[in-house]
Amino acid sequence: MWTAAFAPTAIVLAVVAHPGNAHSTTATLIQLAGFVIPMVLTVRYVAAVQARAGAACEQN
Repeated sequence: MWTAAFAPTAIVLAVVAHPGNAHSTTATLIQLAGFVIPMVLTVRYVAAVQARAGAACEQN
């Protein structure tokens, strides 16, 4: 999950930084999204797995 997010983030940042915009607000927002999106998906995935595990325990 995280690698799948970091690779496109790096590519987009390279495209944005190439013309000299490496320290722009746009680059900062891209980096922020590159961390926040996989973090949110990871938290949601863990919650879903825990809910399934709890449901499986209740059935037994």
